[in-house]
Amino acid sequence: MMQSDIMVASFYIRHPNNYLIGNRAAGSQFYGFLFNLPSYPTGSSASKDVCPQGSKLGSFVNNVAHSNKYHGLRVTNLYARTNACYYVKNEYLLNDLWT
Repeated sequence: MMQSDIMVASFYIRHPNNYLIGNRAAGSQFYGFLFNLPSYPTGSSASKDVCPQGSKLGSFVNNVAHSNKYHGLRVTNLYARTNACYYVKNEYLLNDLWT
């Protein structure tokens, strides 16, 4: 089972640099709009050079969420840091030394 199967949302967003304009999110079992930002992409999109947590928000304008079980908008795994991607890239470097 994948994380997206557990945290159900009308819009499940894994990278913030998207343009969501004029959408409606209604009737979800959990969230309307969920920004679940990983430290780095996984699966077939895995890359050491991409860091969603350190990326800027594209655009989120005129969106409406209603009748969702929990929250209309939820942002997870977002931490205020000077350089959000520094740890991720250095963690990869350390792991590469040991493999």
